[in-house]
This record gives sequence, structure tokens and C-alpha cells, in this order.
Amino acid sequence: MNKIPHIMAMATLLVIMWLVPTHAAWYVAPAASGGNDSNPGTRASPFLTFERAKTAMAGSGDKTTYLRNGTHVRTSPYTFNSNETGEGDPLDAPHAAIINATRITTNGRAFICNACTNVAMRNFSFTSPPSLNGGAYPATTFSIENQSDGVYIENNIFAGNASAFDETTIYSGESLGIYIRGNTFQGPNSGQPITWSSGFTRTYTNIYITDNNIAGCQRWCVEVISHAASTPMDHFHIDRNVFTDLAGDPGLCEGVGNPAGAISGDQQHLNNLPSDE
Repeated sequence: MNKIPHIMAMATLLVIMWLVPTHAAWYVAPAASGGNDSNPGTRASPFLTFERAKTAMAGSGDKTTYLRNGTHVRTSPYTFNSNETGEGDPLDAPHAAIINATRITTNGRAFICNACTNVAMRNFSFTSPPSLNGGAYPATTFSIENQSDGVYIENNIFAGNASAFDETTIYSGESLGIYIRGNTFQGPNSGQPITWSSGFTRTYTNIYITDNNIAGCQRWCVEVISHAASTPMDHFHIDRNVFTDLAGDPGLCEGVGNPAGAISGDQQHLNNLPSDE
């Protein structure tokens, strides 16, 4: 039996497998580092824009995009699809992927999760928030809206100043399963780094604002708002955060705008450390 055709067929298959990239994740890099939306989106040949990676994620089973080191300039808001994960490339130095959103001057929000589920952003440095435009939305780096569920904002550095009274770095409204963990918020912050808001009478579950380092708050560090007559909680945790260089009110502000006693249920506010008010 002549085995040569079989060997040649196997060799051809191996060549094809080598030439066609397989993705556990997609990659985005600044133009100066070779980013181009005509590339295949590999680590060696990354995309340029978040939007190109979003299209790739939507058309495949690979829902993770890694951002390579360097500064990624945003000029318009990015709205997540469900099941998307964005992370700084784990093979680069921690927080080496820098996001600058100061050129966003309309809409006021850099990243939007609107009724989305299972979304994550990890290991980024956010150097500049959007510019406040005085519209319906104050400048917000990350806005979680409209009953989103399962959103993870973890291990990021937020270095830009939330410079206006109503600005907030992370805003969560009417959403469940919110995990804001292990982030560093560098001051000063004239606005508030984290705002969680509710407007409906319903049980809000699994809100975790934990293990963050928050500095330079000139208003409040964590603002919790309820506009409903009753806001029951189930696993609502503001724990193990460290507040430093506070210039205004105490680190936690709870219950703004709501009737006395409206927020109730399973809450834990433990071991938060205002180290030098």
C-alpha cells in the first residue's frame, strides 16, 4: 500500500492548521504597536479598535479581548454585548493597557453595559474620564444600566479626576450581580468614584463593592441612592475598602434621596478603613 498520499495529506492538513489562527482570545493594540483592523486579531497581528474586536467576538465563540500595552484613545462610547470580557494582556506588565477617554465629549459615558449579562473589565489603567458635556449623563467611565446582571470591574486603576460634583467613575443603576473589586481609585475626586442607584421596589441581589483603594474623595467615595419607598437587599456588601486623603464627607454615603429606612435586608459594611480623613 502506497502511504505517500496519506503522508502528503496529513502534511497539508498540518500546514493549513498552522496557517489558520485559532483564538482563545482576540487582541487589540494601538497603531504604534501594530494595531490594524485589517489584521487577523492575533497577539502578533492585533486589531486596532475595540469595535473590530466586538465584531470578531460576536461572530465566534471566543468572547475575550486582550488589550496590548500602550495608550488606547477612545473618541466615542463603547457599548458591551453580553458575555464580553476585556482585559489587559496578561503577558504584558499589569495595567500596561491604558485607556484615555477624554476625547469623548458627547453622551458622557466611556463604557456602557445596558441590560447586558456576564461582562467583565480587568487589569486596565484608565487615565482620563470623558469630558463633561452638561447633558443628561455626567462624565462616567463605566455605566451599568437597565437591569444588567453579572458585571465584573476588577483590578483596574482609575487615575483620572472625576472633576465635577455629579461625576462618577463607576455608575450602577437598576442592576444586579455587580462586582466592583480590587480596584484603585486615585484622587482627587470632586465627584464620587462609585455610585449605586435604585429606583424600583424590588430585591437587589449580589452587589459587592469590596477590596478597593479609594483616595482623595471630596464628596463621597461610595454613594448609595434609593428613590423607591422600599429597597430590600440580598447580599449587598461594601467591605474591606480603604479610603484615604478624604477632603469631604465620610467615605460612605448611603440613602441619598430616599425615605428613612428604605434600604433594608442583608447588608454588610465591614472593615472599611478611612485611614486619614
